[in-house]
Amino acid sequence: MTKSLGSVGVPFNLENYMSKISVPVVKAKEAIEFETDDLPEHVFIEALRLGLKTFLNRGMDKIQTKDLEGEELEEAKAAVMKRAEDNAESIRKGTVRIMGAKADKVSGKVMVEARRLAKALVKENMKAQGIKVSYVEAKEITAAANAFLASGEPEAQEIMEQAKTAVEAREQKGASKTTALGKIVGSIKISDSKKAKADKAKAEKKSQLSAAQAGRPRKRSETRADA
Repeated sequence: MTKSLGSVGVPFNLENYMSKISVPVVKAKEAIEFETDDLPEHVFIEALRLGLKTFLNRGMDKIQTKDLEGEELEEAKAAVMKRAEDNAESIRKGTVRIMGAKADKVSGKVMVEARRLAKALVKENMKAQGIKVSYVEAKEITAAANAFLASGEPEAQEIMEQAKTAVEAREQKGASKTTALGKIVGSIKISDSKKAKADKAKAEKKSQLSAAQAGRPRKRSETRADA
């Protein structure tokens, strides 16, 4: 079944979307199911508009416009539109965070890398706001990084993608033994004489270091301890 989205006349094939939608009743902690084919066109369009409105206005709680005037108000509006445009791009790409949806399982390695990248961003943002990193407990920075990653915002999703790419690159590098070059390098013969010479030089250096340490003057604290 194909519906036309009102006055814009854009065809929307519901068969390619889904036939049923389960909508939660929050206070009852239950849900009511709708057949999308049975929805009147104007109701479907309004439901879609309200859903997109929710997506589009995410992440704007900290952008204040109330009681602002003049240049400050214009700057705040510009920040709001920038966020809305970022959200719109996520909607078009299909990367918008779906509330209540089962998240894809992320490996521990990816999370460790993502948290490292997020903590670096947190520190950069702190410095930009005049907050000295040395004045803040490490756990607070980690908590901020975790909250950022859990937000599902476009910037956080980008960090997750960067982390996945970095981990995959490292794993690919670690698996180099399986490549043609890796197999060739792995077959290179180690010279017993060169290895013995290197081991001997290392042992002599260690012996010289130990002798030098044995002949150094004793510290006052060591003298007092003997007494």
